[in-house]
This record gives sequence, structure tokens and C-alpha cells, in this order.
Amino acid sequence: MYNKLRFYGNVKMSARTAVGRMLPPLVVVMIFIATLLAVVGSIGAIYLLDGCSKTETVADKLCSGWDLSFNDKQYASVDLEQFIFQAVKRGDTVVISRTLPEKLPDDPLMVVYEHYYDLVVTLDGEEILRAETELYDKGKVLGSGFRTVKLGSGAAGKTVRIRMRVGENNAFKKLAAPELWNGDSFFRDYASTKIFPMALGFFLIIFGCSMSILAFAGVVRKIFSPVDMFRLTGIGLFSLSFGVWMMGELNITELFSINLAVKAHIKYCSFYILPCAFLSYQIEDDHGSLNTRKNQFWKIMWFIYLIFFVVTNLLYYVCNLNMRASLKYMHAFSVCMVVMVLIFRIDDIRKKKSRFRMSLYATIAVGLAMLTGLIRYNVTVSGSGFTSNLLYFTIVTFVLALLYDYVIDAMQSVRAVERATIMEKLAFTDELTGLNNRQATERFFDKIDMSKEPYIIVQFDLNHLKKINDGYGHEAGDSYIVIFADAMKKLLDGKGFMARTGGDEFVYVLRSEKESDKVWLLDTLKNLNATLAQIDTGYEGLPLSTAYGIYESNGVDGLEIRAGLRVADESMYSMKKAMHAARGE
Repeated sequence: MYNKLRFYGNVKMSARTAVGRMLPPLVVVMIFIATLLAVVGSIGAIYLLDGCSKTETVADKLCSGWDLSFNDKQYASVDLEQFIFQAVKRGDTVVISRTLPEKLPDDPLMVVYEHYYDLVVTLDGEEILRAETELYDKGKVLGSGFRTVKLGSGAAGKTVRIRMRVGENNAFKKLAAPELWNGDSFFRDYASTKIFPMALGFFLIIFGCSMSILAFAGVVRKIFSPVDMFRLTGIGLFSLSFGVWMMGELNITELFSINLAVKAHIKYCSFYILPCAFLSYQIEDDHGSLNTRKNQFWKIMWFIYLIFFVVTNLLYYVCNLNMRASLKYMHAFSVCMVVMVLIFRIDDIRKKKSRFRMSLYATIAVGLAMLTGLIRYNVTVSGSGFTSNLLYFTIVTFVLALLYDYVIDAMQSVRAVERATIMEKLAFTDELTGLNNRQATERFFDKIDMSKEPYIIVQFDLNHLKKINDGYGHEAGDSYIVIFADAMKKLLDGKGFMARTGGDEFVYVLRSEKESDKVWLLDTLKNLNATLAQIDTGYEGLPLSTAYGIYESNGVDGLEIRAGLRVADESMYSMKKAMHAARGE
């Protein structure tokens, strides 16, 4: 019996662990709705932007024909897409100029790209744009993105001159060529060229916000355990951060804000937090453990990234140091992290250690894509590989795979809880009456003694059971017991602990310091047999009745509950003898 009880006890502990990890159906519905909204919003953005676009060729790049001055060196008829700068440093000045084409778009608008330098744009000597010069003069961090300036209808054939003062070392290797657009429809046309990345960015941001809010709300409402919150927040934060970074990297945020310095800082903040979010899902194994040797390594890496993120932000706010100044260190850490993730995850596949197959393969795919992107960014001049469609696709696959495995794991936990609950019910419930059994009573008594709570314990002994068993059979006796148990459930109204501890023996415990509850119990017991006698048992001359004894403890100075039960038991036998004497037995 002890081995059986110990088994059930272990099952119960497993159930408690699962309860902290289970995902209620309402949360599954919320996740589904959040994902659906993100998908619908993204598809809606695609159709909206595609419908708003007016033209097929929306931009004319002014790549060639520029006269370029770099510090004291002069270059004529330069193609900006081909010209490479060497060792650009803060304080360098670059000036480019050329004649505008004779044929310009209606209401011509020029887009000038900025990358950590200030801008002064003139048209035939007349200044038409000045940006970031005040920040440059104060030594502040500059931004990255594009500016727009309307040229006017008479700009054709005039000379445009752009002066740039470099705001930090190694700010760029190439200059982005200015572009000519139709001013009337610029924002629609520019957005239409970014349809798919913009829709993807919206999806990742909406989805990430939904998951993060859901995770924190789940902890507040005690739906999730802290570990589950950590993992679900990791999924949401990774999705959100990548979506924000992508919108900034592809110059989409300029459609909503012209503060390029803030935009650049947000872009790097989101990029620097990506590894923390990525590792948040890696530091817990399949069984919810955080203490394995491998997971200790992930935790160390996670804290390194977190400290790195905090330090770079402090340097930005205190020392006016751009976060991209530490980009090479970030890349070095990231390469090491990705390589280790790939090694561990490939080893998991080889040893068949992980049950989360979808996220396992997705982790390897996104790791390879990130590693390829980091290498290409640092090797090639443009770094275009880092913003490739392959990376975007693997990121979305990775986020959805993590969510899929998380939901499946949570649903399995729910089923485990249900199975454990059934086994617990079998172990601690009296099969005949549905009340608590002796094992449940012993466990409950231990809790009472440990808590030192005040209690009132009542011992019941059912009358006439032997006569019914002898005269009508044991099935009739079982029916008699069930009738009594059902009556006691209704009379005691679920306010305390009720158990069947033997054939005709029952125990009731009330834990309450309220005087009203004590009065209620005593009144119920005083009228108990009169109430029971009104119940038709079907056995004439054998009405439903019971003998009972009571013991009340004040908790601190009172008896332990088993000793209190013995006192109540003695009182019950005294009452039973008196009842026998009254009936002349």
C-alpha cells in the first residue's frame, strides 16, 4: 500500500509541475487570434499598398555623372554605385554635384540618403535642405535613413550640390545615389516598392507584441509559470525585435518619422536585443530544466548579451557613442553564439534528444541564415546579404515553429494533468461515496498539524448498518451508506473536509475562526438526526441516524488532530451507548 501511495504522490507532484506549464484552451484561442490578426493585417497591407501605387517605374536613380570632392581630392564623372571610400573618419567632408536631367517627374522630389553625416543641399547655389548640422556641431550621434526635398518645376538643368560632414569613423564605404520621384505620390509609390518587407515587418511586430503581452498577462493571472513566461516572451521579443530592425534597416520607418537619430538608435537596440531573445528559448531543455550543464552555458551567454546591451545604451546616452561603434564586437559574439547553437542542435538531432522537432530544425535554419548574413555583411561592401529574403523567410519560419512547439507542449501538459488528476482521484477518493478516503484524511491531518490552525473535528458512526447488511444484504448496506453520505454533503454544504474512513465511520473537519461558522455547525449537529430521520431509506423501522462526537481545538494549545479525533471518538461512543439504551438494546 505504501508503494502505491508513494506512486500516486509522485504522480501528483508531476501534475503540479504540469499545471504550471499547461495552456488553457482560452489562451490557445488568444494565440490563434493574435496570429490571425497579424496575418490578415500583413495581407491587408500588401493589397492596400499595391492598390495605392500609381506608377510602375517610381524612381530615377542619379548614379553617374557626379563630380566628387573627398577632403582635398577631386574626382570627376563618378558613378556613386561604383565609388569606394577608404578609411572614412569623423570630420571628413564629402561634396558631390551634378546637373539635373532636363526631363524630371511631375512635381519633382529628390530623395537624399543620409548615413551618419550631416547634409546641406543646394540648387544653383540656393540652399534647399539642411539636416543634422546642429547635432554634428554639438558632437551628438547622427542618424541614418533618407530625406526628401521638393525641387520645384524649374529645377531641370540646374546644378544640385550636396555637402556631407562625416559624423563618426567608418560611417560608410559607399554613398547611396539620390533618387528622383513624383512628389504627388511619393509616399504611396515608395511604400509600394516595400510591400512584402513592410507586410512582413507588420506581421512580426504585431505578433511579437501579442505574444509578449500574453506572456505577462498569463503570469499575472497565474496561467503560466515564470519559465513559460520566459519562453513565450522570448518568442514574442524575438519577433518584435526583428520586425523593428527590419523596418529600420530597409528605411521603412521614414514613412512614419523624420527623426533619423532616434530611428537609428531604435534599429540598433532591436538588433542588439535579438540574441537575448534568441537565447531565451534555448536555455530551457525539453523537460523544463534550467540546471543542465548545457543550459548553464546558455545562461552565461544570455547574461553577456544583456550586459553588452545595457553598456552600449549607457555609452550612447552618457558618452554620445553610437551603438554601431561596437557592432564588430556584437557580430563576433553573435557568430560564436550561432556556431554553438548549431553544434548543440545538430548534436540533439544526432542523439535524438529533443522532442521539439519543428523548432529544432527551424533553429538550425535560422542559425545558418544568420551566420551567412553576418559573414557577408562584414566581407562585402554593401552588406546586402544581411537583408536577404532568405533571412526573412527563416525568421518567420523560426518564430512560427517555436510557437507551434510551445502550444503542442502545453497541450500535452494539459493531458498529463488530466491523467494525473484521474489517478489522484482514484488514490484519494472513496469509490462508493465519492468522499475523501483514509489516505486523503491522513494527508489532510498532516497539513492541519503543520499549519497549527484551529479546527473542529466530528467523528460519525452510522447506526443500523449491521442490521441492514444482515437483513437485506451488503448491496443494501452500500446503498444505505451512499444515502447517508449524500445527505451529509447537502447538510454540511461543502464548508469543511468530509471523509469516509471505514465501513460506517465518517470524519468531518471544519477549519474556521468565525464564531458564526461554529454556531452553524453546532446547530446542524443538534438537529442532524431529526433531519436524517425524514429521509426515506426504504427500510421500515431502520431510519437514517448517526452517533457523533466533537472536539474543538484552538490551534496553538490544542491537541494534534489525531489526538483530537480520539477524543471525538470517545464522545461518539458515549452518544452511541446512550442511543442504544434509549432504544432498550
